[in-house]
Amino acid sequence: MKKRIFFFAILIFGIAPFILFAEKSEIKKETYDNGKIKSEIEYQDGERNGITKEYSKIGNLLMEAAYKNNERNGVTKEYTENGILKKSVLYENGKENGETKLYSGKGAVVAKQNFKNGVLDGKAYEYAADGALVSTTHYENDQMQGASQKFYPSGKKWIDANFVNGKLDGVSMEFYENGQLKSVAHYKNGLLDGPAKTYQSTGELLTELHYRHNVQDGEITEYYKSGTVKVKANFVGGKQEGKTYFYKEDGGLEREVNYVNGEPEGVPMQMQGQVQMEYTFKVPSEIPVQFTAQVPTEVEVQVVPPENSRR
Repeated sequence: MKKRIFFFAILIFGIAPFILFAEKSEIKKETYDNGKIKSEIEYQDGERNGITKEYSKIGNLLMEAAYKNNERNGVTKEYTENGILKKSVLYENGKENGETKLYSGKGAVVAKQNFKNGVLDGKAYEYAADGALVSTTHYENDQMQGASQKFYPSGKKWIDANFVNGKLDGVSMEFYENGQLKSVAHYKNGLLDGPAKTYQSTGELLTELHYRHNVQDGEITEYYKSGTVKVKANFVGGKQEGKTYFYKEDGGLEREVNYVNGEPEGVPMQMQGQVQMEYTFKVPSEIPVQFTAQVPTEVEVQVVPPENSRR
């Protein structure tokens, strides 16, 4: 009898500490005025541990996240008001770590990005609704670094650009959908700086230009499709300066106009605007390329036109 009592005493006192210090788990719920559940949060010992869910007023799931010690750990999924998945994010210790995916309203993946310790780091991809690749961009420490590309819906390359510390730097190229080079320009610290060229869709050279700190500076030449020179002009600090020569397609000189500080000399006032409109050159709007970095909610690639484009 004494042995039995002793055994049960050991059993009770041995289990008691585990019962006493066991984690207290609960799920807290919040509701809308219409009685629908607004949120469900799983707690352990007063901290978020487990799954947190949020719902719309009509009862569709809006968000589902895994928590550990009050921080997001694991996959967080976000949904539209209609309950369609729009975003999935991988978290570690409260920060985005790993792959994030964005989805279209029909469930197709439209973007992939990689995060490291809460910032963009690695390759980012953008896709069309049909799954075709739209763009690729590389990030380091939340800034665009290295090669970035954009593609036509056909899959053919459209734009090839290079970034350094989030700014265009080096050679940027644009292509026609047939694969021919359309334009090439040099950038330095985000600004056009150096030679730029544009081409016909059949490959013939169209214009040769030169930039300095994002403004035209130096000789500019425009060509006929045959390859003969059409116009030669000079720019200083963004303004035409000196002689501008206009040629016939057979190579003969048609006329010349002298410019001083951007204004043509010897041209009637009523005609000056026409002369400048006709013979002021600019790289086409497709050359400057800027890949935007609003990635947490969307991935976008846009082409930013330069000022004073040729009319």
